[in-house]
Amino acid sequence: MSAREIRRQAVRKFRCPRCGKPVTQTITFTRTPSLFDVNASGRPKTTADYRAELAAEATAWMAAKEPCERCTEARLRT
Repeated sequence: MSAREIRRQAVRKFRCPRCGKPVTQTITFTRTPSLFDVNASGRPKTTADYRAELAAEATAWMAAKEPCERCTEARLRT
């Protein structure tokens, strides 16, 4: 297994729960394979294992609906 990063980009589009404006957010999840990372069976993780982890992380991130930056900044100022 090579030492290059495995990446997954996720995009979520939703309406801000506070102001109702459309929000688009993008994030890139990365993993760097290591020979010391093992899966549940005790064997070194494969590329498919890393991709499954990234997919699960991206799915959890896309489910969360956070307020837009403008609402967050307004909340911090008060």
